[in-house]
Amino acid sequence: GNFGWGGLNPGPPPDGNGSGSVSEFLADGTAVSGPNGYDGGTSRVQGIIVDPDGNVWTANVGNNQVVVFLDGDPNRSVSAPLSCHPFGLAFAQDGTVWVTTAGRGLPTVNQPCGDVQDSVTRWRLEGDRLVMLSQTFVGSVNKGIDIDRDGFAWVASGIDNTVYRLNPNGEVVGAFQGGGINGPWSLRIDDGGDVW
Repeated sequence: GNFGWGGLNPGPPPDGNGSGSVSEFLADGTAVSGPNGYDGGTSRVQGIIVDPDGNVWTANVGNNQVVVFLDGDPNRSVSAPLSCHPFGLAFAQDGTVWVTTAGRGLPTVNQPCGDVQDSVTRWRLEGDRLVMLSQTFVGSVNKGIDIDRDGFAWVASGIDNTVYRLNPNGEVVGAFQGGGINGPWSLRIDDGGDVW
């Protein structure tokens, strides 16, 4: 995912849309996506994951959208709005994708979010549409997210220096501070179940 700070794709169409792109490479490093990358409805991509079916999910802070390239094809994309500033993505074993928002910490001239409460949402791709299964308003400037082996989501909330744990239904079941947590940006769960 390319945020679009500069270089390729910062200019006006047709060479760029000023808001980044998505790039694809083969395992040997050969670029597949061309000199300007893919657009497919993306705008300032922050998070990107690929699900087991080959669908490419992107969190787009520039247009407040979750955009999915069906089967990895940027010409076959679906999207859904999510206020404000989708940021992190994580795939769960039940086939859902969890998305964080970091709106309050990413105000911009073009996309101000005001006092919108940040959230953690859970989505399912049904055919060619995205369905939101849950939305939990929690945290402030949520960025990193990962799913543990029991299907619980762990979320790094930057402004309140907290890591939240949500059950598979999206209910907050834990809030953790201390241990040096200060403005957490990312997190991962290791094979032993420890949260880093």
